[in-house]
Amino acid sequence: MKIYENFFAVIKLKAMKYSSMFEEMDDAEARYKRNRREAAANTQKKQERREAKAEANRKRAGATNKPQPPPPPLNATRAHLLYSLGLSVYQDTPLHIKAAFRRMALLYHPDKNKAPGSAARFREARAAYEKLMDLENTIV
Repeated sequence: MKIYENFFAVIKLKAMKYSSMFEEMDDAEARYKRNRREAAANTQKKQERREAKAEANRKRAGATNKPQPPPPPLNATRAHLLYSLGLSVYQDTPLHIKAAFRRMALLYHPDKNKAPGSAARFREARAAYEKLMDLENTIV
């Protein structure tokens, strides 16, 4: 009888040991799942913040979610005007044109730049800007 009692006591101790191991494993699994949920939530929050910031930048820049009208047909004159503003033919939206003109105006305006060719370069950029914006307004 004593032998059986000792045997069952040993089994009971081992069972308690293993049950505590399983509890620790369950706790570790729960911690892992909780950490994964928190990481996913943080990633989603970061993405929402990024989207909100991008939307604010678009609003500040004057862009809308409305579909843009198709670009006017590109011809040699239009390409030349874009190149004179330092743009490629793929950057022919009004926002790009306006930003490029402002950049050129800061560089070549006669009040800012006293170099000999800067006034002529500024006049060329202004003429290109006016012509491109006029083309944009007539197409729309």
